[in-house]
Amino acid sequence: MEWKMENERQKRTRYFFGVPFFLWYFLVIIIPFLFLILNSFFSYKDFRIIKDLTISNYVEILSSDVFYTSILNSLKISLITTVLVIFISFLVAYFIYTRVNSRYQKIFILALLLPLLTNYLLRSYSWSLILSNSGIVNWILLNLHIINEPLQLLFSEFGIIVGLVAYISPIVILIIFLGLTTLDKETIKASADLGANERKTVLKIVIPQIKKFLVMGMFFTFVISFSDFVIPSILGGGNVYTYSFNIIDTLNINNLPKTAALGTIILLFFIIIASVLFKIFGGKDE
Repeated sequence: MEWKMENERQKRTRYFFGVPFFLWYFLVIIIPFLFLILNSFFSYKDFRIIKDLTISNYVEILSSDVFYTSILNSLKISLITTVLVIFISFLVAYFIYTRVNSRYQKIFILALLLPLLTNYLLRSYSWSLILSNSGIVNWILLNLHIINEPLQLLFSEFGIIVGLVAYISPIVILIIFLGLTTLDKETIKASADLGANERKTVLKIVIPQIKKFLVMGMFFTFVISFSDFVIPSILGGGNVYTYSFNIIDTLNINNLPKTAALGTIILLFFIIIASVLFKIFGGKDE
């Protein structure tokens, strides 16, 4: 009887402390998304929002070449960025976890956090100085006689990807490092005792155990790199027309229903991507 009463108290406590989260989630996430979806079925005419339900916004968007150009550009950039970020972040996180003494790991983590304390715009502009024709990269290459004229690194897809990788990597490194701290080290020791080299241990033991953290890093990187506007503006110079430019251009003419439709499309796209990622990579741990 006492066990049942204690169990009931634990359930009530769990529900009680769960209320703030679900209330926050409903107010901050669900309600705005519902309004976004609802507004996407309105129309815009003569500088007025017509609140009659219609799919005209979706028909107009899906029949526009601009839509496909913007989404393909963003998809290309986000996929390349995701691959680079996951690869770099795993190597850095694994190095800190396996090669750095536990007493000094906090210093390395703090060093990763320091760039996040600086202004996002300033970091983007600093990369524009580095990648410009007179920047440090071109200066080194010219002085080493590797190139005869400056490379067009700025205002290009390359510049956007570099900026996104630099922006997102510190956060993903922390996510993966957190995953590494959950590792069962006995399995790693057993792998080494059985004669497996480090590459095999990483592929067969480490990655399967932290794959959910890798999936979180992948999804986070993909969403941020796909939807970011600042870095494509500064480091792309508007030369690469991304999906975020499409949304901003539509918003600038005050066509809020069409902007909502663009937002709804990308929201559904992200949901599909998340479902696929977590279904393929986020299943039961091996």
